[in-house]
Amino acid sequence: MSVEAIVKKIAEEAEKEVSRIKKEAEEKAKALLKENEEKAGNLKKEIIERGKEEAEEERKRKIIEANMEGKQEVLSEKRTILGKLFAQSLGRLKKMEEKEYLGLIRSLLADAPSEGEIVISDQDKRITGKFLQEMKKGDLKISTGKEIRGGFIIKGPEVIVDCSFQTLLKVLEEDLEIRVARILFA
Repeated sequence: MSVEAIVKKIAEEAEKEVSRIKKEAEEKAKALLKENEEKAGNLKKEIIERGKEEAEEERKRKIIEANMEGKQEVLSEKRTILGKLFAQSLGRLKKMEEKEYLGLIRSLLADAPSEGEIVISDQDKRITGKFLQEMKKGDLKISTGKEIRGGFIIKGPEVIVDCSFQTLLKVLEEDLEIRVARILFA
């Protein structure tokens, strides 16, 4: 075989090899492109789905937040109303007819200590030494206090019994507030 024939044969084989490598590279490129397109499509779907989920979560969070704000406003308004009601109640308690007022004081004094000091409002002229004698609480020393707007506080040797109207109403207000909160947030 001549040198030219050998060179020609080598050139033909090299050209076939180049074609084969080129074809193989193109096939690999197509496969990679197809694979990457699939991955991109899947990634796009995931991103869109994740975006939808996040948007839905945000929407739900906003709804919950709005509901809570609404409930807080309702609770605040109810507290305001309750505060006004209890302020009015305190006024009504102070303006009770003497017989009714002393009946209430009798029921509050029934289980209270009989010794010590009874502090009453400096404007209350209805709780007197005579009244306390009738209640068998004559050993209580009467004193007055500006902080009491009605009712009494007994400072006994071992206990303090606070039956001032503002304290009794405060306890009722707290109890009602708890009930209202349970209803609102149940």
